[in-house]
Amino acid sequence: MRLKRLWIAEGLVEVKEGKKPEDVAEDYLNELLNRSLIQVAAKTSDGRVKTCRIHDLLREIVISKSRDQNFAVVAKEQDAPWPEKMSILRCKSLEKVPLGIEHLSMLKALEFFEMEELINTLRPGVDGGDYCRVKRIPEVYFTYCRNGEWEVYSLESSGEMVPGEPRDIVQK
Repeated sequence: MRLKRLWIAEGLVEVKEGKKPEDVAEDYLNELLNRSLIQVAAKTSDGRVKTCRIHDLLREIVISKSRDQNFAVVAKEQDAPWPEKMSILRCKSLEKVPLGIEHLSMLKALEFFEMEELINTLRPGVDGGDYCRVKRIPEVYFTYCRNGEWEVYSLESSGEMVPGEPRDIVQK
């Protein structure tokens, strides 16, 4: 599940002796489910959580807290000022990679929503491309909604696009 990988990449998962980070992240997910802070939206064929969702009110609280702590930002403008200590940047409907992104030293995850034209500009060796601006970011994703289904692609270190997992958080 991509959500657990993002938690690990963000440093939100404490390493516990004798347990893999993925197992600790699974424990965190189960704790959130047990406390009814998130809800299962879909399960895999073997009964594991495939997608989850949160209540709209809780989502608004999370967004507010994230903004206050510079944890995550949704970029809707090309040249907006970015908080220096931001960890996650989500971009939607921009024409190209946001200006100044290469200077965000704490950025661990970058996600582009509905921005298909950027895929080709982020390959190594493309004239005028932006690969050099994003190559140091650990997690770079492209997310699209097609026929009501989410498709997620990850930009691997080679610069090639590979299919990712379906979206972990379903937004209503």
